[in-house]
Amino acid sequence: MRDYALGLAELLGEESGHASRLGQRLVEVPFMAALPDENDRELIGNAVGYECDAFCTCDRRTIVSKRDTLTRILPIRIMTPVEWWASIKPWGRLWL
Repeated sequence: MRDYALGLAELLGEESGHASRLGQRLVEVPFMAALPDENDRELIGNAVGYECDAFCTCDRRTIVSKRDTLTRILPIRIMTPVEWWASIKPWGRLWL
């Protein structure tokens, strides 16, 4: 866990700047208008900038309900925590 936390802290370099800029640019992109909240658009843009495989959220009303529209264009899966756990559960023992 310590190594993981240190890895997150080191994301404050060039990669972080790219993710931040991409998140800010995606706020204004027309297809992202499906999300009414500007902060949600920026967070998903940051996740794309960090080349995340998935974006996990409990926000069913504004993000999960629009994921079909978004994932047709964005290279990221939008998942609920239950869906995320179901996808990693088979490998969960590797971390225990």
